[in-house]
This record gives sequence, structure tokens and C-alpha cells, in this order.
Amino acid sequence: MLVAFLALGVFQCRCYELEEIRLKTVEPVAIDKVPYATVVFSNKNKFYCSGTLVDFEYVLTAAHCLYDENGVLTEDDLSVTVMAGSERVNYVKTEVESGKVQLRQSKRIIINSRYTWSENFVKDLAIIQLKEPFNQTKYVNVSPPQDSNDEVARSKLGPRGHAWNFENSHSLSSNNANIWRSFICTGYG
Repeated sequence: MLVAFLALGVFQCRCYELEEIRLKTVEPVAIDKVPYATVVFSNKNKFYCSGTLVDFEYVLTAAHCLYDENGVLTEDDLSVTVMAGSERVNYVKTEVESGKVQLRQSKRIIINSRYTWSENFVKDLAIIQLKEPFNQTKYVNVSPPQDSNDEVARSKLGPRGHAWNFENSHSLSSNNANIWRSFICTGYG
């Protein structure tokens, strides 16, 4: 009798798949290996965050970077500068003059409409549209597309990221991680 109920789906386990990202390595990386890595500077609050060049005119960053520590949106459409082509947060003037490092002002900021600061990292996305597009160089290019439906490719690549390492002179670092999948069941009903 119990088998019949299970077969008919009367008892269903309420299970959830969890993905946990575990960092494997963090190491310095040259900008020509990740030419889509950018630095997003606030002209008002003097902070910086990382960003990803998804188009020569658009940068993807974290929405929380545009808020202060009290959850108040501090940035407006024109208050952000984006830097591309540098392996350091503090660029050298001659690198800008030579064209290796490029600086652009924001034109418009689009924050994910479902982002809530109090939830912090849930739906934590913002797009920065630039007044002028970046020029493609060996050190500045858009992020390559990834097919999120290709499970084999995802398992080989794993999560990737870039950030500026505070402990290493604010230099560009790359990280690799493994995805650990697990299931949790909250009961039967």
C-alpha cells in the first residue's frame, strides 16, 4: 500500500539543490589574460569595485557597490568612472597617455529592479552604460560569452572571477573555484 502512495506521488520529498562555491586558487594575473576586467570608481564616495566589460559601452558590476554602508544609494548616472587595461587599481599616468589604460565616465546606471540592499548579495547586479565606448586593444576587450546550458563546458571552466588583491599592492588577481552540489530535504508531505 505504501509503495502505491509513493508511486502516485502522495509522499513527496521537499528537497532543494544547493550550490556552494569553494575557492581553489587566487593568483596574480596579467591584464592581457583577462582584458575584460575593469575597476569601477565612485567619484562621490571614493570607493572602488571590480567590473566586467560585457560590451565596449557596458560594464557589469555589483549593485551593492553603488550604495553606502547604510544602504543608501549614493551614485547617480554620472558619478562613476570605469578603468580598463590596468593590472593595478592605481594606474600610471603614462599608461593612460599610451592608451594601455583607458578611463571612461558613466552615462547611465541600471540597477537590477529586484535588488534589495538589505538582502545584500541577492540579485546583486548593476550595468553601467558609458558615455564613450572603450577601444579594443590587447589589454581591453569584452568578456567572451559562455553557454550556461552546456554542462560539460561549465564543469571544465568552473566559476571564474577577477578582483583586486588588497594584500598584493592592489594588483589584479584571478580565482578558480569548484562547484560543490548537495541536496537538503526538509521533510515529506
